[in-house]
Amino acid sequence: MQRAIRRWTVLAAAAVGTVALVAVTAAPAAAARHGKPHAGYDVAHGKSYTVSVGVPDAERHQTEESAYPDRAKYLTDGALAAGTDFSSPGWVGYLQQVSRTVTLDLGDTKTIDSLSTDWLFYGSAMVWLPGTVRYSLSTDGQTYRVAGEVAGDNTGVTNQHRQVSLSIKPTYARYVRVTFDTNGWTFLDELTVMGTDGVRNGSAAPGGAVDTPVAGCDQTGMSCAGTFLPQGTAQTGGVSDMYLAYTYDTHGSDAAVGTWSADELKPVLTHVNGQGQSDDWMFDTVLFMAGGADYPTKADWDDMLDRVFAPGSDVAALDQAAGTAQATLGDRTVRVVLAIPDPVDSAAAPWGTLDGTTIDLNPERVGQATADANNAKVVDWYVQQATARFNAGPHSHIQLAGFYWMNEAIAPNSSEQVVAQHTAATLHAQGRKFYWIPAYQSPGFQHWREYGFDASMQQPNYFFSDGIPPGDPSRLDGALDLSRWSGQGMEVEGDSAMLTDAGARQKFLEYLSSFQAAGADRGICGWYWGTKSVLAQTVTSTDPDVRDTYDAAYRFISASR
Repeated sequence: MQRAIRRWTVLAAAAVGTVALVAVTAAPAAAARHGKPHAGYDVAHGKSYTVSVGVPDAERHQTEESAYPDRAKYLTDGALAAGTDFSSPGWVGYLQQVSRTVTLDLGDTKTIDSLSTDWLFYGSAMVWLPGTVRYSLSTDGQTYRVAGEVAGDNTGVTNQHRQVSLSIKPTYARYVRVTFDTNGWTFLDELTVMGTDGVRNGSAAPGGAVDTPVAGCDQTGMSCAGTFLPQGTAQTGGVSDMYLAYTYDTHGSDAAVGTWSADELKPVLTHVNGQGQSDDWMFDTVLFMAGGADYPTKADWDDMLDRVFAPGSDVAALDQAAGTAQATLGDRTVRVVLAIPDPVDSAAAPWGTLDGTTIDLNPERVGQATADANNAKVVDWYVQQATARFNAGPHSHIQLAGFYWMNEAIAPNSSEQVVAQHTAATLHAQGRKFYWIPAYQSPGFQHWREYGFDASMQQPNYFFSDGIPPGDPSRLDGALDLSRWSGQGMEVEGDSAMLTDAGARQKFLEYLSSFQAAGADRGICGWYWGTKSVLAQTVTSTDPDVRDTYDAAYRFISASR
């Protein structure tokens, strides 16, 4: 029952598909790839270039260099990669690290009419286009001015080449800069610049705004400006420390470990001392997670609602535990957040029926527009059902703060972004908040505000990374830098390994010390602690090192109030 964390460091080999070319242009009549408007040609062909990284990560750099390197200056070789197999020669793979900037020297001054990049879309393998491709030009290689920005298209289901192109008024320049965000794996195989030699009559010098590097981070990745998302504010819905309470399919083998009683929630809401007594408050918010496998049918979503609102458990148990704690420790607002299961758009059968209408989320059967609309209907129905059940209560000791989006990755300009933004608008109209906890450097993590989330907490995934030993600060430092730069909070992570493994306990404690040193303890924090049995065994453990992980978490939380 380890947490399901999506990983983008390894891509399995995929079958070569039929090549499809799709162009995304910022203006009509983009120059043909090797056509000759004004006797023009691809002035970038064979030219040299450099690639810089937005926020470098040594581990990810090594992965991309060993798996999908730029062996032969593929980006200006004049040839597209064969098919849609990302292992085919010609594709250059870029793994996360926020962004890349390709700087191209044309050798001498050219008059430029259009610029284009060719990308791989392979959604089922989490291979996405950038959210935005920015083209900039310079005459001296020092000052670059933005020629234009074009959005990448991450909708649809067909694996294909997709071009992101920009047509411009004739502009003379020697240097070209292409900057793009990287979301998971990003594959590029060609940069084309259509133009002519020299300065053509009627052309102009580069105009537009001065191009600047990725805001807030230097090229070492170790001094990212910004602030962590403050805890306990109106923006976070008052949430400071959110405990993730996993629930599971009531028909599965894990049902019992996903059903929470008031007694089991006692050490979540309050600090329970060695005598079993509540002596102070602890977590202020409980998020009931949709754990286990996918939720492809309405029956699965109904099961989630039924178990979370079952009499005497989960939400009802939280209300009871909060009431008991308030009677002992004094008044405090206790909040609950409910997870929205991840809609499955690849299911073999339709999701189910709403109001007599069959709801199918698979775009290959019903088309992308209908699938998107159906996704929104399902989420709207779920939010309405959950809100109605909560309001039916009675829940006099807790407040429903909002809802949580289960998918830990959302590609920019994708159908899921559309559904997430729709959900945000629905929740905000009801006065509810929208929460997200993306995996480390997962697709779209830096776009959380654009997606409509009120609060986002980044997973460092340090605890689960076997290749990073205890005492190695690189992952936590990198995650803190990225979270500060993107204005997110952070997640603390641990699981059953802490009950038996000293190294696992050391990693958990390093989260706390690193967060405090960086000031992340003053930001909103999510807390992943595995299943409920882990916390229960930690609280009652006779091993002082095991018990100290619980007490250390309490000290961390209380010091940040």
